[in-house]
Amino acid sequence: MIREKARVFPLEENMREAKLRWFGHVKMMSVNTQVRRCEVINLMHCTRERGRQNRSWNEVIKGDLKFVGLKLDMA
Repeated sequence: MIREKARVFPLEENMREAKLRWFGHVKMMSVNTQVRRCEVINLMHCTRERGRQNRSWNEVIKGDLKFVGLKLDMA
């Protein structure tokens, strides 16, 4: 109720919106830019520490797109 009156959105929604906006900008960039070259790096040879593994950028974006109800080509 207070958030509605102050027009403050939950933090998760703001972060999701910012990530998807950045994702759209990255997808419009040339494939030769440094940001886009990081997408094709194979990190399978890297070892991770014990515990729950961190999600990759692509996994996070796919989850956000699924939550919002968009497809990869729509972003």
